[in-house]
Amino acid sequence: MLTELEEVITYKSVQDDAERSAAIVNTWRKRLSGIQQDVGMWQKLLRLHSMVLRPILDLDTWIKYVNMCRKTGQMTIARNAIFQLLQDESNYLEELHGADIQKIPHKLLIQVHEYARLKAQMAQQQQQRQHSLDGRGLAYMAGKNDGGLESTSLDMAVRLSQHPALVYMYLKYKWAIGERRDAFQMIETFASDYSSKVGFDLQAPEAFADHIDARALESYNGHMGVADDSKTIHLLSRFYFKRAEWLVKIEQRHLLVQEARTKAGLGHKDELHSLRQSTRASTNARRSGRGSVSAGSGANGAIMASSSGVALAGDGGSQMDQDCEYLYKLKGDRIKETILESYHAATVLDRKWYKAWHSLALRHFFETQQYSEEHSSVTEDIIEKHVVPAVNGFFRAIQLSKSDTTLQDTLRLLTAWFNYSKYERVAQAVQDRFNTVSI
Repeated sequence: MLTELEEVITYKSVQDDAERSAAIVNTWRKRLSGIQQDVGMWQKLLRLHSMVLRPILDLDTWIKYVNMCRKTGQMTIARNAIFQLLQDESNYLEELHGADIQKIPHKLLIQVHEYARLKAQMAQQQQQRQHSLDGRGLAYMAGKNDGGLESTSLDMAVRLSQHPALVYMYLKYKWAIGERRDAFQMIETFASDYSSKVGFDLQAPEAFADHIDARALESYNGHMGVADDSKTIHLLSRFYFKRAEWLVKIEQRHLLVQEARTKAGLGHKDELHSLRQSTRASTNARRSGRGSVSAGSGANGAIMASSSGVALAGDGGSQMDQDCEYLYKLKGDRIKETILESYHAATVLDRKWYKAWHSLALRHFFETQQYSEEHSSVTEDIIEKHVVPAVNGFFRAIQLSKSDTTLQDTLRLLTAWFNYSKYERVAQAVQDRFNTVSI
């Protein structure tokens, strides 16, 4: 800690020397990457660093810190760090807005103008629904809910953020604390916005793939705008991948709910009775300030009814279950298609990402197996729609894999090949791809 303090003092004294300042910051980052993943230690060091280095200018480090807090379940610390980042970004952009334009780098100037535009747009919307927002406006607020910060205030702040990585981090945090409906709807909105900025059409993803190589070449040759686009494209692949992952979890939870309902034998009248019970219990819990109380009914309390459907008790509480049921019904019959569409978008946006190819192939493989269980045989349509993409996806995943999951992908590929090699399209896909992987 004394060494860090000395470096902070040195950094303060050499702020006009960009090279020495950058060297000190680089030392801090290397040191953090080498120490244990301990939230308390990182918190102390980042507090020291923030005395001279704005958190928003050390965004990657702060994102790692927030993710560490989220993964270790320290959500209050994560929330406060997110608030600090968003507030610092806002203050920084406000300062730049009033500075000499000639001294602001072009990249930052674009962010300043976009921030000002979004803020004005939000202020206008705020005025239109002032009566329902309870006068909260655009301010960053410290709420009175358990000493934390209000979700509404953070949601509004993140919509002004000019950093997709910060937005992505916040949405993962929001999902982790159980605010799944808001997190999912926000990730769809941001994915759509960022897609428009880089020219990606979810309905015609392959058309975008033709431009990626040209963009990468221009980025390599030093075109700053294109380099920034490349970072956004990289993050956009993560947005779509996370969208697919969340939909899979929503689908799985819905199936568990349906299974539990079947075992419990709940009819419509039982659901209404359980709904009244759970609503009454939730109301009493809010009044007593004890938080959410699960009111079980049937099957040893495994099931509870909610306004948006029956939900599993425990494992996250009733609100999370209600959100999952709401989102499942929102997507309806298109949920399977949306999952595949999102995984495919992730592979187009980042063609060298093993995890995206593996997940896409695995999903197609799952859909094929599910259809085979429900029917005596697969149709040509299923072969074209799922089996061939699964074969191509597994080959690509094996080609990109650097871990021990290659064996699992290989076994699934062999299963698809042996089961469906009689179909010409499958045999041809295997033959075309054989030379792309090392045996």
